Amino acid sequence: MNERLVLLSERIASSPSDPDLYLRRALIYSDTGEFKLAFADLDTASGFGPVENTYFVRGILFYRLGQFDQALPLFDAFIDANPRNPDALIYRARVLRDAGQTKAALADYLAYFALNPQAGPGDYVTAAHLMTVMAERGDAGRSHQDVLEFLDARIRELGAAPQLQRYAIELEQQACRSEQVIERLNQLYPNARRAPQWHLQAAEQYLLLDQKDRTDKALETARALLSQRRPTAIKAELSHRAAFLHAVLEQRVMSTDTFDAVLRRFYPDGLPAGHAGAAQVAHVHSSASGRPAHSHEHSQEHSHATSDSQTHRPDAEPHTHAHDSASIGGFEQPQAGTAAYQPEWAGPVAVFVRCYRSAVSAAP
Repeated sequence: MNERLVLLSERIASSPSDPDLYLRRALIYSDTGEFKLAFADLDTASGFGPVENTYFVRGILFYRLGQFDQALPLFDAFIDANPRNPDALIYRARVLRDAGQTKAALADYLAYFALNPQAGPGDYVTAAHLMTVMAERGDAGRSHQDVLEFLDARIRELGAAPQLQRYAIELEQQACRSEQVIERLNQLYPNARRAPQWHLQAAEQYLLLDQKDRTDKALETARALLSQRRPTAIKAELSHRAAFLHAVLEQRVMSTDTFDAVLRRFYPDGLPAGHAGAAQVAHVHSSASGRPAHSHEHSQEHSHATSDSQTHRPDAEPHTHAHDSASIGGFEQPQAGTAAYQPEWAGPVAVFVRCYRSAVSAAP
């Protein structure tokens, strides 16, 4: 049995009129898929204090069940009373995001960042995804350049932020901006160069810039790193990609005809599929009760109902007594996962093919 659940139940037995304990236990019940018990605890908590105090946690439960229409008014009501509560803002942002209300979701993410300077890179990548969706839909006031400026501003604040930089790299690749891609690749941690993917990305960009010597060196390094890895499907795919790039490099003249001949030889059945941006695709897992339980992202996320009068710290949980954190260990750490709202981007080979053809067309 969940140790925190046991401890909370023991404390409830000794303090049966403390609504805070029921709210906390409700979250743990929902984490194990026992939503009936979770809602029962919320009903009990309502009997020991204002029902408004349960709105935040009740909203989390409905969010986890994927019932966004039920969750949203609860978060609205809680935020109306606590407009500077960052935890409620980030949860409402996720509800709006998953409900497809991109513009409203982004507004909540930006408000959350203003209240929480310590927000994690994952939340910034999510906001960047929302901006990208808006830019690709042609929404007024948003462009890919806006997204890059947003990411770069946060990168400057953090010093080094590989997660944000990788998303920026994908945006630059989609725009066929090879010099910018190389510049950003070089800004990643030195450890990134231990991965063959880094060198394959660099090789593609050097090839697009017609820098053959650098392309050859990057491919040689990528092949050397791949030779040290055990046989896997990913190794086979990357090795095939390296061989394709080498074949393109060996063509004496850049032309669409010779390029297409190489392309058909290496990918006769079509190019590898794309992906949903630089983030994970959301999933809905089945709970122990057989009902869908919606996952959340970011291990820094904490589930708690607090008022604005309480100090918010990213490493602590408001609305608990000083001894609670030691005895209970805090609220649950939600599982990783994001919703499938990201723009569908082509795979790296398809992007390279498009950019290569564009470069050939532009060549004198």
